[in-house]
Amino acid sequence: MIEIKNKARCSGCAACANACPKNCIALEFDEDGCEYPVVDVELCVECGMCERACPVLAPVVEKPHAQRAFLVQHRDADIVLQSTSGGAFTALAEVMLDAGGIVYGAGYRDGTPVVSHFGVERKQDLAAFRNSKYVQSMIGLMFREVKTQLDEGREVLFSGTPCQAEGLVAFLGKAYPNLGVADVVCHAAPRRPVFTAYLEWLAACFGVEASQVRFRDKARFGYRYSSICAFEKGVEQPFYSAGVESDPYLRAFFNNLSDREICYACPFKKRYRVSDVTLWDCFDVGKFLPELNDNKGVTRVLVQSEKGQALVDSARTRAKVVEIDADRAVDGVREMTCSVSKPEQWQSFAADVRALGGYELFEKWFPDTAVIKLERWTRLGCERLGIYDGAKRIAKGILGRRS
Repeated sequence: MIEIKNKARCSGCAACANACPKNCIALEFDEDGCEYPVVDVELCVECGMCERACPVLAPVVEKPHAQRAFLVQHRDADIVLQSTSGGAFTALAEVMLDAGGIVYGAGYRDGTPVVSHFGVERKQDLAAFRNSKYVQSMIGLMFREVKTQLDEGREVLFSGTPCQAEGLVAFLGKAYPNLGVADVVCHAAPRRPVFTAYLEWLAACFGVEASQVRFRDKARFGYRYSSICAFEKGVEQPFYSAGVESDPYLRAFFNNLSDREICYACPFKKRYRVSDVTLWDCFDVGKFLPELNDNKGVTRVLVQSEKGQALVDSARTRAKVVEIDADRAVDGVREMTCSVSKPEQWQSFAADVRALGGYELFEKWFPDTAVIKLERWTRLGCERLGIYDGAKRIAKGILGRRS
């Protein structure tokens, strides 16, 4: 029987709840707004299926295997613009839909800023899965739906964080030749109440309720300058836009204050994974392929299986696909193998998330000070002058030598 004694040992992937034959496991929010399984002991028959489906309690031992790596950029410029990086997942998903399959990913539904996992069967609906979501998605009992589709013989493509990908594979318990799994290299999973507080901050500052937030919008300054935009329902232009150095939610995220506890010792940070392909950014595309260094975005794809290679090969009609050395592709990518560090202020921030309103929270922790204003205008100026990449490399070099 699943019993959470240490919250740093649960990712909230929901595999246990999906596996329970008695439906006696509910995912309930704790005081910090993270979902954890709670067992109805009166219904539980101690079958052990929940424990066997847990990717933390029954971990997959990492085994080195042959890998290939690729740079991928979708041929449709609009899709690249809407995507976090190069639109590789859309290309893979289109392959699956053309085969009559179904694609599962994380996105907004019903015009509300709630991120959840769901399936789509039309290409126009793939737009919901584009762009990063810096908040943990709700899985619910979706793994059961995936299994039903697989058992009926349909082709399925699933995308999620590494813990969600391993959770699905552990829940299924066997290999399915008609399943493709894509995991996205994950910095960490922010707690939902922090995002809710951010929505309150936006509403207080601008008098508008956001229907969605794009965390890696390229429309203003392109791929290299990470910015966040908030949109009102039915309106194409954002009512708010800010860079990574200015926006309070992004500042909390990259200061590692908003994450759930397992992220500080994540067991899914590894190079060799159970997924078929691993996807992530390629900001340094210039060192691999200068002709793709166009500030539009490129995805790095690490192929983990024959199924993954088949997906990439099939995507060549939809995307530019260039092979690079796999060791070079992962070199220096700390997000793949290293957990984020837990800040000393984590408990204090978590307490304020519980106690304060959204506006008060972010104005207290991340005010728009003179230093922040100076950094904002410096970044914007470098981007407008076309020297942002060079200035960023110099800054990283200086900071690296100091550390």
